[in-house]
Amino acid sequence: MDKSNTYVIIAILITVLMTQPTRITTWNVRGIVRSEQELAHKLNNCDVMFVCETWLSYTTGTILETINSDFHVFSKFDSNVCGNRGSGGVAMFIRNNIWNKVSLIPTRNSERILLVRLQTDNGVMYVIGVHLPSTNVLDCVYLEQLDYVMELYDQYAENGEVVILGDFNADIRIHLPRHTRARRLCRCTEERALISVVPIDDVSKYSFETKNKSTQSLIDCEFHI
Repeated sequence: MDKSNTYVIIAILITVLMTQPTRITTWNVRGIVRSEQELAHKLNNCDVMFVCETWLSYTTGTILETINSDFHVFSKFDSNVCGNRGSGGVAMFIRNNIWNKVSLIPTRNSERILLVRLQTDNGVMYVIGVHLPSTNVLDCVYLEQLDYVMELYDQYAENGEVVILGDFNADIRIHLPRHTRARRLCRCTEERALISVVPIDDVSKYSFETKNKSTQSLIDCEFHI
């Protein structure tokens, strides 16, 4: 049974690449099958959506193509899971007929990262969707994944605008004691002058809440220049 709530983080970006604002969204969906109708509704109000914890496998992942015909979808699944009930899993939904060309860029041995290149007449935008490891994984594994995400940012920021979004599994709000993961994430974003869509100094803002509302955190984020 689901014991927590996750909320959609939405950014409306106005860039030189687009003639109108681009609506970019991230959501930890905690199971596509149980949230299919809700996801289809949310897609109506965005142009790019990254979702994590799809809980789909290679055999059930075809459902992603049927959710909303106005979108093309890229996805990855957890290869360590056997059977139809998946675990983890990420997907990126891209609205059709907005960009001249959309392409998936391969990433190094990671089932938690999607990197998509969006091209217009005016230039290129890169969207990096991430689902970083949770607290049941050693910090060293987490930090290695985070460093790789930042390597990708540094590489592609030279060629166009870059947005990083997803579930970072590190609460970065400034009123809380920052542990190893949050400290590294904050340092990485500060060094690159990346701004969080959700203000990290606002104690009322969060993206995750336990069902009894006793605990909130800001672990789902969206960063851009």
